Amino acid sequence: MRHSFFSLPFFLVTLVFLGCGNGDDGGLATAGNVGLASLVSPAAPPVTLTPLQEQAKRFSIGQDEPLVLESGKVGKGQSLSHLLSPMGVSGQTLHRIATENKDVFDVRRIRPGKEWHLFRSADNQAPQHFAYAISTKAYVVFDLSEDGGARRGTFPTEIRRRFVEGEVSGSLSQTLENSGHSATLALSTAQVYAWTIDFSRIQKGDRFRILYEREWVGEKPVGMPKVLASEFIHRGRNFPAFAFNQGMEWTTLMRMDPA
Repeated sequence: MRHSFFSLPFFLVTLVFLGCGNGDDGGLATAGNVGLASLVSPAAPPVTLTPLQEQAKRFSIGQDEPLVLESGKVGKGQSLSHLLSPMGVSGQTLHRIATENKDVFDVRRIRPGKEWHLFRSADNQAPQHFAYAISTKAYVVFDLSEDGGARRGTFPTEIRRRFVEGEVSGSLSQTLENSGHSATLALSTAQVYAWTIDFSRIQKGDRFRILYEREWVGEKPVGMPKVLASEFIHRGRNFPAFAFNQGMEWTTLMRMDPA
C-alpha cells in the first residue's frame, strides 16, 4: 500500500518503517536504528555565563552600565510592595507600577513560588529593573527609574528532538524515566496508540522505539512531548506509527496496521 509520505522531508523515518517486519516475529528493525538516531537534535556547546549575565540575557536587559543582581522567589502572602519597599523602591514608583502599568501586568496577580530578579546599579546600588516570571514562557520587566515603564516578553524557546528505545520492565512511564526521559512521554505515546494498544496491559518484555520532540525554555521542558515516529512491539506484534505533514506543522500520526 502506498502513502503520500514518500515525498516528505521525514522520509528517513518512513524508510525505517518500510524496513520493519510486520510479521509476528516481534523483531524491531535494526536497519533503521541509525536513521532515527540521526534525527536527534545535537547537543548545544556549553556556554558559561555568570548569574547576572544569564538573567540579563533571559529578560533582555541591557548592560550598558555595571549591574548587580538579587534573586529570589515570591513568598506566601507577599505583594510587590513587600518585595520592593525593603530594597529601596519608593512608594511613588510602586504606585505607578500598580496603576500606570496595569495594562501590561496587574501586580495583584503575583503568585507565591514565582521567581523574581532585581537588577541594581553597581555604582550606587539604586534599583534599576525588576523582572518577574509570570509563567514558564512569559515574563514582565518593570523599569524602576523615575519615568520608567513596563514590558512583557517571552523566554527564548527551543525545539529539541530525542530518541529512546528499550524494553518494558514494569510500566512504560517508569521505564522511560529510568532511561532519562519524562514520564509524560508515556502519555503521548499512549495517545498515539489509543485505539490499538491497551497500555494498562503491556507486558514485561514489550519493546519500543520512539522519536519525539519537545519545547524547552532554557533547561526546562514545557508542554507535552510530541511523538514524531514510534514503533511498539506488543505481544509479539509490531505496531509502527509516524507523523505526516499537514501544511507547515507535524500534526497527525498515521498508524500502519500490524500483520
